[in-house]
Amino acid sequence: STKGGKVLYSELKAQILRNLGNRNDADTDSLVMGTFNFVQKWVARMGEWPELQALASGGTLISEVSSYHLTTGTYNLGLDRPIIGQTYPIRVSDGSDWRVPLVLMNSLEWVRLVTSYTASNGIPSQWTLWGKTARFNPTPDAAYEYEVKYYQYPEVVVGDTTVIQLEDLDQILVSATTGYAWAGLEEYKQASTWLTLANTMWKEFSGSNRSILNFKPFTEAMERKGTGGDYWSDPFQASMPYWRHRCQQE
Repeated sequence: STKGGKVLYSELKAQILRNLGNRNDADTDSLVMGTFNFVQKWVARMGEWPELQALASGGTLISEVSSYHLTTGTYNLGLDRPIIGQTYPIRVSDGSDWRVPLVLMNSLEWVRLVTSYTASNGIPSQWTLWGKTARFNPTPDAAYEYEVKYYQYPEVVVGDTTVIQLEDLDQILVSATTGYAWAGLEEYKQASTWLTLANTMWKEFSGSNRSILNFKPFTEAMERKGTGGDYWSDPFQASMPYWRHRCQQE
């Protein structure tokens, strides 16, 4: 069942270790925790989960400052673990009332239309996101309170007592983590079995035909090894194994 609600990481880890043949050593624990964090981060990016909604409020845009990092730095919006690429409704207050949400512009629209560096300063009405930096137009001509609604990544698992924020996805997380952990152990047939199960549960849960991690089944060719046994020195292994490739992308 996927209807599990919020649980502790220790509960899910116990299931994953059983799926891995009851392995019980520090290396496996480290592999499972790292894999679980990878999986839940990826799942978070695949939907707008109510339990991951967040609000940053009470901050102030500073007069004559148009660029703000999302999370850190001298001028920042104070977001915590934001999922980059999701739309963030931003509102500013002129001191008497909240204005309508600012218009979000993509980078091409911004380059073509915005003249914030030459236009008169004023109350911001447009914004864009460059990497992890938000830019506003017009540049504020005074201090304006703002609020940002956004989606954030789940809290990183650091130990058994970490509460898993994603609700009702327990067995999907367990199966996907088991699959990628088997891949990390270079047991690709086991990996394929568990990831196929995770994909099936995801489709049933979400009604989507999209695989949970855009998973491509492991094949026999991915298990073939030459004398060196490494993808960078093995002429029979044309590309980096999918598991390692995905982890490096993250």
